[in-house]
Amino acid sequence: MDSVFLERREREEGIKRMEEAIEGLHKQAEARLATLPPALQQEYRQLQDNNKKMEQQVTQLQSELERVNGAVQEAEEHLRRDRNRQEYAGLERKLHVFKREQSSLEEQRRIADMDPAEAR
Repeated sequence: MDSVFLERREREEGIKRMEEAIEGLHKQAEARLATLPPALQQEYRQLQDNNKKMEQQVTQLQSELERVNGAVQEAEEHLRRDRNRQEYAGLERKLHVFKREQSSLEEQRRIADMDPAEAR
């Protein structure tokens, strides 16, 4: 039990260190940004805003894609379970077999109806 808590605490501490490192990087980026001319700072802020909007759009589109994929999977599953469709496919296969058999029997009948001299 203690090892689980120790492992959890170590992970939490690791996460905290990473978050602090990320925060430090953000502060460094802000300090560098402050040294840029105002026009470049404004352009950078606009690019950040565009990036955030695009990230939101990507998230929305991913959600929409997941919804559509779910609907497609549901429809495909419905088709797989559709007994009429399965029965139709089975009957189509039987029809194909019967047509081949019919062709074979017609050929046999044609040969049987031939004059014996003609059949040779």
